[in-house]
Amino acid sequence: MTISEFKAMLANGFKPPVEVVATETIIYQLRLRLGEKILWITQGGSAPLRFVSASQACRWLWDLGIRKATLVTEGYCDAEVGGGSDPGLSHLLSFPDRP
Repeated sequence: MTISEFKAMLANGFKPPVEVVATETIIYQLRLRLGEKILWITQGGSAPLRFVSASQACRWLWDLGIRKATLVTEGYCDAEVGGGSDPGLSHLLSFPDRP
């Protein structure tokens, strides 16, 4: 799903559950989980939308009107999300104010 498709979805009033994914390379990406289907948000084509921190990803989401997301680790968990390397952890994020 491209950024423009994601923004169009939001403009139509649909606010799907968003996951901020911490990868083992300390890059944060965004995906939607719709039932059994996972849609990664891309910059266009197959290039994933990437952030250098979970805070940066949450600011981007906040600017689009999203105030909640789930942080998910995939192979790495840095100091921002508790340290260590325990894949598969998830934590609900709520950001009523801009991060």
